[in-house]
Amino acid sequence: MTAQDLVTSFPFVLKDIFERDPPEIPWRFAKYFVTIVNKSCSSRKIMELIKEQELYDLCEQLLTRLLIDNLDKMGDEGEGDFILKNLNGSMLRCLENCEKTAIFCVLFNMLRRYKDSTKHAKLPGLLIKCLLKLSKILEKVIPELDPPRVLIVIHLYLISINHEKKSNNDDIGIRIVKTLVHEMVKEHKHAILESYRVVDQHEGEDKHLKKWINIILNSFGNPPPTASTSQAQNANMGPEEEVNLIIEEMKQNSNAVEKLDRFLKRNPHLNFDYYLRNRSDSEQKGIKAALERYRHSLSDSGSTPHADGTKTNNWTDEQPQDRPSQSPNAAPKARFGLQSSAGQKAEQP
Repeated sequence: MTAQDLVTSFPFVLKDIFERDPPEIPWRFAKYFVTIVNKSCSSRKIMELIKEQELYDLCEQLLTRLLIDNLDKMGDEGEGDFILKNLNGSMLRCLENCEKTAIFCVLFNMLRRYKDSTKHAKLPGLLIKCLLKLSKILEKVIPELDPPRVLIVIHLYLISINHEKKSNNDDIGIRIVKTLVHEMVKEHKHAILESYRVVDQHEGEDKHLKKWINIILNSFGNPPPTASTSQAQNANMGPEEEVNLIIEEMKQNSNAVEKLDRFLKRNPHLNFDYYLRNRSDSEQKGIKAALERYRHSLSDSGSTPHADGTKTNNWTDEQPQDRPSQSPNAAPKARFGLQSSAGQKAEQP
């Protein structure tokens, strides 16, 4: 059984367990099973391999089961409380360990689906809380995101909102979108317009995204690149040429190792050793050592370290009014790292 097969089975089993009436739920088996789910979600090697659809199905089950009324009080021997904590922990691990483009797409797609749901009225607030958690580490994860995929799910989310009658969750969701777009434009500059083409080609009219992108680009004060610029020329390079260019830049500027890390994350299918084959053993070792040092310098603090070891804090270029902020009504007061029911403190991310 592959990791994909394992995780694909989780939503089906969770659904089978919790769609029964409480007296008919096999609580001992449920307790054992959610332990397996939590351990699997805690493995980055497993979760990074999960495709977006399978991740959507898993997160949907985790979040909807977290909202079962009085789950912590169910079971014959306190199993419900144990299950609640493991479901909560599993969702937190998904945010930490899954491929970041996939988890952003899953959360925005799910928010679009459930934003007006009466059956799952608390779920949108819980999804907003998940996005707020990810927004705290945006600077760290932005280089890992696939801009066209993220932009199209943002577009689909924005056109699903009635902007004349926005809910509180809509307001917070839009602020999160603005922050995410700002960081993506800051990362990619005018190259973001190429990624935006997928939105431009969509049948749903964009009334917001392109305007925000242009405002952010204009705030940087840099003109768009022309065909004669090196940036435009780099766009036409093959992967080997781009790797060699970055390595040559590393000889002059140690911070260029960040570009190398970003390139390799965007192209995980490439064999890096192949592109180093014409370099001496000592040069290969030096390049790999620099890359390893940079990756080890990354932390979970919500900051992005530069190659020289310094860190930049989140939100340095954001206006306070544009930052996503927690509202008392933004998410349920119990569940998912806020506070557990029965007055017990839940796991904090």
